[in-house]
Amino acid sequence: MGAVVIIGAIGAYFVFNKPGKSQPGSAATPSAETATAGGQSLKDLLLGGVAQKCTFDTSGSQGTVYVGSGKMRGDFTSTVDGQTTQSHMLVDGNTSYIWMDGQKSGFKTTFDSSAQPEASGSSSQVNVDEKLNYNCTPGGVSAAMFALPDGVTFSDVGSVM
Repeated sequence: MGAVVIIGAIGAYFVFNKPGKSQPGSAATPSAETATAGGQSLKDLLLGGVAQKCTFDTSGSQGTVYVGSGKMRGDFTSTVDGQTTQSHMLVDGNTSYIWMDGQKSGFKTTFDSSAQPEASGSSSQVNVDEKLNYNCTPGGVSAAMFALPDGVTFSDVGSVM
């Protein structure tokens, strides 16, 4: 489940981060956390144009997504059959990095951000339009959040699209 969330988030980033669209940047930082009535979709967060930190909690999965300066980071915790996994992803430009806590290796993937992904009827795909109860705080994003972890070696799995 956690891997599906991560892969879906990476795919969504590239679907909605087309050249010519405004990139998330710095914004005034209100001190109050906000939640949108009816929830927000991942698409809403990515297209919002606001540097922000958003958290979510669903059955068996929770996480924090940071968006800003044209980059995105996600930290996720998933529990399946009583086993908890913490995974992370970082998207910088058209390259994504995925790693898990306690592992010394991760994966690096390069995407063609101008390619249109094919529609899929597969139930394992993440619906980027699905409304979740993200709690978001504008701001709260720094360049250090987008640094790759020390001690993790990334294997390039090649271009995906």
